[in-house]
Amino acid sequence: MLGWPFRSSTSTPVDINAVVAELLRDLAFAQTSNQKMFGYKRAVAAVLSLDESLKDLVRPDRTLEKIPSVGPASTRVILEVLETGGSPTVEDAVATSAKRADIERRRNATLACPHAKLRSPDDQTDRLLRAVEQPHVRILAHPRGRIAGSRAGVVADWPVVFAAAARAGVAVEINGDPARQDLDYTLAIDALAAGCLFALDSDAHTTFQLRYSDIALAHARLAGIPRDRIVNCWPAERLLGWLAGQRSNASAATSSP
Repeated sequence: MLGWPFRSSTSTPVDINAVVAELLRDLAFAQTSNQKMFGYKRAVAAVLSLDESLKDLVRPDRTLEKIPSVGPASTRVILEVLETGGSPTVEDAVATSAKRADIERRRNATLACPHAKLRSPDDQTDRLLRAVEQPHVRILAHPRGRIAGSRAGVVADWPVVFAAAARAGVAVEINGDPARQDLDYTLAIDALAAGCLFALDSDAHTTFQLRYSDIALAHARLAGIPRDRIVNCWPAERLLGWLAGQRSNASAATSSP
């Protein structure tokens, strides 16, 4: 049992915002009402958009400061996680849900991307290294978390991060959203030199934004990334093997540019 305030049972720091977001996502998919499902999904987005840790939003009386789009039910989950490290509310909902099998298949199967402390000036190299070292991580999604005109994103020793990702066989994302372009081709060149794999996507939130994949392709071409380094271009057998856990083998099979 974990005591208040939340503390890990190991020496490894925990991204509490990510923990809560995953639980709220499980709770969303356990709902039978679309209205409730979308309400919890809005709470997930709100938690992931925070620049501070949820632990820093707890008042002295152990209540939580108001977070836009986070209602009382989601707040209860957050406080349960902060106090115990888990959420009986979520586990009970999943256990009794007709979608239980689908929800459990989707758990550790998620991608890793930094969603907290995105405006912090502190170096976050260690945090990113912990992410790529997680055995179930396959893609380090939008590593910097930058948004043009809003935030510069994560500060890190990128050659060190890219070298670790290459060793682990973890792909790094080239995100085609015009506001993100993360990684852009300048950093993608460094990632290529380090031996990284790449995943290209549009980061589309609407069908209109699917065209942003062209921007991701443009950055890949400017960086000179060969098709063999891009997981989207792999044959299905190789891709499925990599997703199933053959990370190092997949990385070693890549060709030089």
